[in-house]
Amino acid sequence: MGGLRKVLLCHGCHDKFLREELVYYTTARAQKGYYYCQKCLKEKKDRELFLEKVCEIFGIKSPGQRIWKERERIINKYGFTDKVIVDCLDYLYNEVKVKKLVETIVLVNPVNVQKMRQFQHDQTAQANQIVNAFKTEVREYNIKPRENTEEKKEEWNPDDWLD
Repeated sequence: MGGLRKVLLCHGCHDKFLREELVYYTTARAQKGYYYCQKCLKEKKDRELFLEKVCEIFGIKSPGQRIWKERERIINKYGFTDKVIVDCLDYLYNEVKVKKLVETIVLVNPVNVQKMRQFQHDQTAQANQIVNAFKTEVREYNIKPRENTEEKKEEWNPDDWLD
C-alpha cells in the first residue's frame, strides 16, 4: 500500500503541485502563511522587498495602488527587477532630492538607472580607495612597557642647585 501524495494549490499561480514541491511561506505582516511554488515565492519576496524598502525610504505605511501599477509598468516596459527599482528610488530620493514618491517612481527609467549605477560604482571605488589608503598607513608598532621610574628617583636637594 503506497502512501497517497498530497496535492496542493500554489497561492500565487493556483496551479496544482505535490506538497513536496511547494514552500510554506509567511511574513511578519501576515496572519498566516501559504504554500508557493518556487517561481511565485520569488515574485512574492520581490514584492515584499519593494514594499519594505519603499516604505522605509519615503516613511509611509504602504504604497498606494498607483505605485504598484507604476511598478508593474516599469517591470514590463524596461525589464528592471524590484532591487533595481528600489536602488534607483533610493538614489533619486537621497542624491537627486526628489522627495515625493509619485514623482520619484515616474523617474525610474534607463537613463536614471544608468546614473544610479554610475553613482554606486563611484561610491564603491571611493570606499575601496579609502580602505587601500588605510591599509598602507597601518603599521605594526611595538610599544615597550614604561620602566618604573619611581625606584630610580633619587632625592635631590635644592641647595645643590645654588652652588
